[in-house]
Amino acid sequence: MKDFCQDKVSPYNLKPEEAALFNAAIGLADWLAARPDATPAQLDAIGRIRQFLQDLPKPPQLDLHGEFGFEIRPNDDTWDGGHLGAWEVSVCRAMFEIYYAGNDEGQEFSWILCPGCQNHNDMTYAPDWIQQVSDPMKLLQPGQRLVLQASTWNVVE
Repeated sequence: MKDFCQDKVSPYNLKPEEAALFNAAIGLADWLAARPDATPAQLDAIGRIRQFLQDLPKPPQLDLHGEFGFEIRPNDDTWDGGHLGAWEVSVCRAMFEIYYAGNDEGQEFSWILCPGCQNHNDMTYAPDWIQQVSDPMKLLQPGQRLVLQASTWNVVE
C-alpha cells in the first residue's frame, strides 16, 4: 500500500491509516472510468482527479476543481426527490473531501481536509465507504439504478 504521508512538507495532514481510503477512491475512479456510459467529459474529470489522488500528498493543480462518484436513484424518471445515496470524491484548492450521503438508514460518512489544517477526521465509518465503493452494483435494490457523476469546473477569480 502506498505511503501517502511520505512528504512531510505537504499542505495535507494525512495519516497512514487513511491510505486504504485513498486507494479505494482510486479504485472507484478506475471502476467509473470503465463504465460504458461514461462520457468523454466525465472520463476527463475522473482521470484528472484520479491523478491528484495518485500524487498525494501533493496538492491539486490550481485549476483542478471537480468531483467524481455515483448516485443511486429510483428507475422512475418522474420522481424528482434527489438521490437515494451518493458516494463522492471532491477536490478543489480549498478542500479535499470523500463522503457518502444517503436518504436511508445507513451511516453517513464524511472525510474532509483543507490544506494547512489539522486532520480531525473520524475514520469509524471509512471501512463501510471502502466496502461500498469496492462493488457499487451490490448497493442497488430492485427498482433502482446507478448514475455516474463526474465533472470539473472553472473558478473565476
